[in-house]
Amino acid sequence: MGMGYWDWFAYYVCYRFIELTNTPPPATTPH
Repeated sequence: MGMGYWDWFAYYVCYRFIELTNTPPPATTPH
């Protein structure tokens, strides 16, 4: 399971960072 919580946390942060640095989603998306 690796480091458990920290693995999930790091994965989530990386995912959000990539999402934010990519082109913003269309205005029609809920977020």
